[in-house]
Amino acid sequence: MRKTRGILEATKTNVITNATAKPLTEAMILDLLQKVWENGGIQVSETATLMCAAWQKRQLTNEFVTKKNYQEQSRNVGGVSVSTIETDFGRLNIMLNRYMPADTVQVVSLDQCAPVLLETPGKGFMFSESLARTGSTDKAQIYGEISLEFGPEIAHGRVTGLTTAAPAGGGGA
Repeated sequence: MRKTRGILEATKTNVITNATAKPLTEAMILDLLQKVWENGGIQVSETATLMCAAWQKRQLTNEFVTKKNYQEQSRNVGGVSVSTIETDFGRLNIMLNRYMPADTVQVVSLDQCAPVLLETPGKGFMFSESLARTGSTDKAQIYGEISLEFGPEIAHGRVTGLTTAAPAGGGGA
């Protein structure tokens, strides 16, 4: 059985970890972006992306759009609609991802990412195989393995240990 790790687990160099939960701030994101940029990441503005779940998306919008009176824009990257923000490191995409941990923002240099087709010896990377017969019915399944190559881990970064909700009695973003 093949076992892969995701980009979150692989990102080890450009990491900011808050020991106790802290609200996301512009300075925190800019410090992370600087680390990633200095290590060779986020070089292509069209594919430089911040990936996060819902609460952190709201915090990014608050920090980089609302507080700066910036007109949020959007564009399409690889078939995904993303919003964009202006930072000291160029215009970055924000990609909403329901599978991201709620306390994390991941910096992804999408130009480094590509699908990888994993072949099964003698069968290729996608094939049909018969399943057990039930009565007079023939059953089959289509099987394939596709993974993600994310390039050098230093081209990405993450901040973890962020608050995941407004303080009690607070209004939120």
